[in-house]
Amino acid sequence: MSKMRFALLTILLLVATGFVIASNGASAAPPAKIGVTYTKVGSVTPYNGNYRRVVELSLPAGKYLVGGKGSIQNQQALDDQISCNVYAGGLGQHVDASTTNVRSGEVGVLAFSGVASLATPGVLWVECIATQDPGALTAARLTATTAADVVILP
Repeated sequence: MSKMRFALLTILLLVATGFVIASNGASAAPPAKIGVTYTKVGSVTPYNGNYRRVVELSLPAGKYLVGGKGSIQNQQALDDQISCNVYAGGLGQHVDASTTNVRSGEVGVLAFSGVASLATPGVLWVECIATQDPGALTAARLTATTAADVVILP
């Protein structure tokens, strides 16, 4: 194989794997990837009168498609209502909310969906409050996927 053909194949391989060589000959990190998904699960027993964080994700700056699902397991003697909010960033940008009523001895479901934009690295979190003390055990999975752009249509 000729040296030129070998050099061309090497360059194509480096580009295909995301590895690039800086102009000074040093290797450089590939650009940030779109479509990276961050996810985490957490659980907490919420109380009446005080929101408690169920789960939080530490994220790099960027735009995100946010989703999540939660389950409420009410092993208390009384029915309960669990209300949750999803927030992003230092100022608490509201992303979504979900509320469910759960009878004693039953299981309820929460669902979250929205978008978030972080100008700097920050946190995305779910926090919940109950109507009982203590409230029903609340668990949630929070997911954030990077997006090239977020367009909110009228």
